[in-house]
Amino acid sequence: MLSAIAENGGALRYAPECLLADPEVILAAVAQTGGSLLYASEGLRSDADFMLAAVRANAQALGYASPALRGDKRFMLRAVAQDEHALRCAPGRCHALCPRF
Repeated sequence: MLSAIAENGGALRYAPECLLADPEVILAAVAQTGGSLLYASEGLRSDADFMLAAVRANAQALGYASPALRGDKRFMLRAVAQDEHALRCAPGRCHALCPRF
């Protein structure tokens, strides 16, 4: 299943629930397409360390972080510092924190 997900992140929609909480599986999918996080467990999308790894794999991942993380100024700054393209997926008020973009 991991190889199928690594080739097509959208395959997560057919994955059993236990795989949706597996960081290795989700990161393999995110490397293919950031939107794969739509299927990830809430626990992973709320985990700052996991989400920073996801942003390193694909800047679009930031758009799928939990609302709590997206509202956390420190987390958002760390995510954007890793990949400035993540700013495109950041809430509007984060743009004021990074005016050069």
